[in-house]
Amino acid sequence: MKQGRHIIEYTVVFTGLLFALYLMMALFAALPNAAIQNNMRSSAKYFINADSYAFSEDGLFRNITDNYADQIWTNIGWHMGYGNPFVSVLDTKYYDSDQHDTAVGLHLAVTQEQEANVKYSRYWHGTASVIRVLHLFTNIRGIKRIGMLCLILLIVKTLRVLCRSGYWDLSLCLLVSLFGIQIGNLRLSAEYLPSFLVCFGLCPAFLRAEKKGDFHLNTVAIVSGTLTAFFDFLTTETVAILIPLILIVAVRSKECRLGSPRQVLRMLLGCGICWLAAYVGTFSVKWIAVSVTTGENYILAALDSFGNRVNGVITVEETMRYAGPLMAIGANFSVLFEGNGLTEFRQATAHLTAFVLAGFLIYRLYRVKKKRHPGTGFLLFLGGIVFLRFGILANHSYMHAFFTYRALASTILAVLSAMVINLQQNRGRLEY
Repeated sequence: MKQGRHIIEYTVVFTGLLFALYLMMALFAALPNAAIQNNMRSSAKYFINADSYAFSEDGLFRNITDNYADQIWTNIGWHMGYGNPFVSVLDTKYYDSDQHDTAVGLHLAVTQEQEANVKYSRYWHGTASVIRVLHLFTNIRGIKRIGMLCLILLIVKTLRVLCRSGYWDLSLCLLVSLFGIQIGNLRLSAEYLPSFLVCFGLCPAFLRAEKKGDFHLNTVAIVSGTLTAFFDFLTTETVAILIPLILIVAVRSKECRLGSPRQVLRMLLGCGICWLAAYVGTFSVKWIAVSVTTGENYILAALDSFGNRVNGVITVEETMRYAGPLMAIGANFSVLFEGNGLTEFRQATAHLTAFVLAGFLIYRLYRVKKKRHPGTGFLLFLGGIVFLRFGILANHSYMHAFFTYRALASTILAVLSAMVINLQQNRGRLEY
């Protein structure tokens, strides 16, 4: 009876939040294009003079600026202003020039009022609507600065919550994991920001909810899954749920209130299922809504695109092949360890081996407990889920490793947190 009531409450939270987000998009779309045209032209000019994928001087893949995705989002945001706003935010489109140059297409759209000719409705493009409304005040460069500033403030808030509770060590672990994936590089593209904004916007809520019980945790997980699917562009979506859960397990471990393995597993599965259900549900609602609105079957098109993300063709050393899980994981580690390409597996293996050996030595030399802390396995399990994502979406994880590698922040945090709970005395007796 109680479980049935909770399911109804979860459904109400999901439905209400998604409907509110949809109304927000429609409100932003109702803004006249004339009010944002000057700043849109400024953004278009910026993109015209920039490469779609801009490398830094060192040529490292982790320093790539993905202007291409930002061009599409800005283009979609502009075209949301045409027609009925309740329809235009569902049937999302953009204009691409005859040369298939998205930068030229955006420029022609905002200067010559070119109508959209490419449909791109499988995502909600919530961030495109935010980019649209922020063009009231600034251009795309300013928007990226605003996004990065908001992220810094949210990270600081999360660190403050941890430090005020006495967990300076976990705060340090979190900082190391973020610097390990070059958190500062998120400023390079608007595309890189949403999943991390959702993550750290909700981390304090997760840490408060975990003291109130699983129902409250699951509710926050539903909010996280919905926001991630609504705003993210399939980049590092797993950080929005894995980083909070890793912090929760670490905090409970240090306070010796982790509970029995069955209780921990129930908590993790409950949060994971709620997050995934909200994430998939948000996409499903979009596909159904746009199919009903346009009379076209977008569900099959979306599933076909998903299939390509899983097992599409890639080019490796001028050879066409399918990206498998190992290729995808290797590419992400290549980028993490300062690779100038996606197949520098030897360098990545050497760095990874050194990292593992250093961690093992520290653990063996300084651990306090004779037996491994029971929270260790759960932390490493959470950190390993990133590899499952890389493996399932192998094609996407390989082709876009220059930004998907940042999901490894969860893995780094999990490993460091596992070391911390084994190296330091706990506050009480373990609860089973």
